[in-house]
Amino acid sequence: MDNEYILARLYKEESMHAELYRRLSIREKNLELKEIFNKLYNFENNNKKLWETIIKKRIGYSVFLVNILMALFILVKYTLGNSMAIKMIEYREISFHKKLDKISLKSLDKKRRSVLNKIEKNQRTKEEPFENSIIKRSNVIKNIRDVTFGMNDGLVEVLAATVGLGAALQNPILVLVGGLIIAVSGTLSMTGGAYISTDYEENVNIDKKRSKSTARVSAIYVGVFYFFGAIFPLLPFILGYSGFVAILLSIIFTTIVLSIVATIIAIITNVSITRKVGMTLGISLGAAFGTIILGYLARHFFNIST
Repeated sequence: MDNEYILARLYKEESMHAELYRRLSIREKNLELKEIFNKLYNFENNNKKLWETIIKKRIGYSVFLVNILMALFILVKYTLGNSMAIKMIEYREISFHKKLDKISLKSLDKKRRSVLNKIEKNQRTKEEPFENSIIKRSNVIKNIRDVTFGMNDGLVEVLAATVGLGAALQNPILVLVGGLIIAVSGTLSMTGGAYISTDYEENVNIDKKRSKSTARVSAIYVGVFYFFGAIFPLLPFILGYSGFVAILLSIIFTTIVLSIVATIIAIITNVSITRKVGMTLGISLGAAFGTIILGYLARHFFNIST
């Protein structure tokens, strides 16, 4: 990508975000949230005006894309909260700002370099601290370690066990019962383990801010999301499928959910979505395929026909 293309894309992103927050501030009924969206609109609009001095012309943005972002924002807002929705919107802009870092400022004239520095300063000193203060309000994001820890373990462990049993057994009821036992026992084990480890941190003063109430919250998040994750690998067997079809569907369902979880983590931590999803699927599905092989071997050597 050349410099002019990246600059134009960043200007478009700023324009779209300004329009998005303007629309959100108009439709929001909650006065506190309305004020937040107004502030975000002002931040984006001020930067948009600065970008116009760099681009030296107005470039239209896709109204269709803004409508898509609105729909995504509303979906994420009602599932993961406002903080996660705002983080999702800003992720696109952050990715382009990373590309902006690669631009050779020497190739730009003095005036444009000065405006770029001002935009970066506004982003760093005004917009980002304000966004971070909003994001920190989210219980899901504050406990994201526990959410992902529980969800990922529930998905991977139960998938591995379920496809292993599915490869060894033909009866979907037996596979389902075995999977449910593993899901429930894993939920209880993970919940207890999360409470003990978090409480231990408090007792040895590793983290003085964590308390028994924090340990309980951590345990609840880990346990709930472990069981929630465990449901997806079991869905095909719940629906009555068996054999190769059930195993394939179980892997597909788990892959979709793992990809969604990895994408959310990538957005929160501002890392590459492609890299995060690829790494997560590689590690998680590798374990599943290993247990499929073990299941077929067990069926062959022990002559299991059920």
